[in-house]
Amino acid sequence: MPLFSETTCKKCHTRLRISENEMSITGGKEKESARCPKCNNIVDEAMTNGFWEVTQIYD
Repeated sequence: MPLFSETTCKKCHTRLRISENEMSITGGKEKESARCPKCNNIVDEAMTNGFWEVTQIYD
């Protein structure tokens, strides 16, 4: 089950949902960047063995 959080891009002020999709690979943990899909700004960085999915939140 993916973990997620909501944030706002500091550069373009777009509301975002960041989902961490885990992969079951031993020893695959690396620092990954989550980028805003609108302006490509880095909105989060963390050590993970998965990958980030960043989507815009529409009202």
